[in-house]
Amino acid sequence: MEEDTLERLAKTIEYLQKRDVQVVLYTPPYYEAYTAHFMGQGSDIVEHMHQSVAQLQETYQVEYYDFSSDPNLITTSDLFFNSDHVNECGGRAFSERLGKAMQATD
Repeated sequence: MEEDTLERLAKTIEYLQKRDVQVVLYTPPYYEAYTAHFMGQGSDIVEHMHQSVAQLQETYQVEYYDFSSDPNLITTSDLFFNSDHVNECGGRAFSERLGKAMQATD
């Protein structure tokens, strides 16, 4: 299943790049308790995801931004609707951070 997902994402990147679309990948912020759950219990989910994204970056030279551990976002419960979805205020805060990160690489 994970291989299918990664392969489909790679094909999507290829499709978009052939059409001169700049691909940007990101991991959104999750409330800190959500991230702690996935990083705890000997889980390698996050590490595997980072390895997969690194492979995509190397192969396709895509931009990647990881906000899943951004302390300015993940520690503020008022930004979240639930543990893994930002609310309207969180969406604005995240969009601002993503915009600044993208401007810094131009």
